[in-house]
Amino acid sequence: MKISIITASFNSEKTIEETIKSVISQNEGNVIEYILIDGGSSDRTMEIVEKYKKHFAKVISEKDRGISDAFNKGISLATGDIIGLINSDDILYEGAIEQLINNFETGIDIYYGDKIVVDKVITSRSYQKANKLENIKYSLPFCHQSCFISKKCYEKFGLYSTKFKYCMDFDLILKMYKGKAKFKYIPYPLCEFSFGGASDSYKTLREVFKISIDYGLPKINAMYYFLKCFARSFTKTILIKLNLLNFARMIRNKSSVKYDTEY
Repeated sequence: MKISIITASFNSEKTIEETIKSVISQNEGNVIEYILIDGGSSDRTMEIVEKYKKHFAKVISEKDRGISDAFNKGISLATGDIIGLINSDDILYEGAIEQLINNFETGIDIYYGDKIVVDKVITSRSYQKANKLENIKYSLPFCHQSCFISKKCYEKFGLYSTKFKYCMDFDLILKMYKGKAKFKYIPYPLCEFSFGGASDSYKTLREVFKISIDYGLPKINAMYYFLKCFARSFTKTILIKLNLLNFARMIRNKSSVKYDTEY
């Protein structure tokens, strides 16, 4: 079995090295095909990549049409049985490849797991389990960084739409779900990703709303979910400005969660 990992980057000199190390440190034999698709960075990103050149199967650096275009380039080049997308400010969590190998089953299209979330706004770190798969009709119940999709599944359902800036992953994975793709949950954090705040939350929710409706969710249900999430995001923004978010989480027993890497 071969696992292709694709990292999309653009001017990522501050984070790209940690991302690369998280991938190449997964010592599970010669099973990882590592591909980097850079959007034509003008900072030191490619200089840093050059230090680790021997670990990459393919490296491309050229202007593209956004993150979907970068993902699609990488997937088209990938030769692995399973493909994972780890952005240049994300981490492939320790032991993730081992978990994928141990949970591999013939006929499974999509593997998904839990995540470690680092909130840079309030400097918190938490373990978050994947949501119930049936909730995918409202939004993606796991992040794409903790999701690994078979090459055959991409060949059957296609690639990421370039018309979406934020939720191209929700659009395609919901399409796969509706098309009866087979999912398998791995109860382990497969990634660590950074959450930088709510600056684009409205635009993200607007895309989620449109995609949900496009795939058959009644407008009233989609609107209720949109308003609930928007209210939550707005409240968080206010609490951050008042420096009260950690206090609010303590009250709700949702302060930063301690986690153990032993599962």
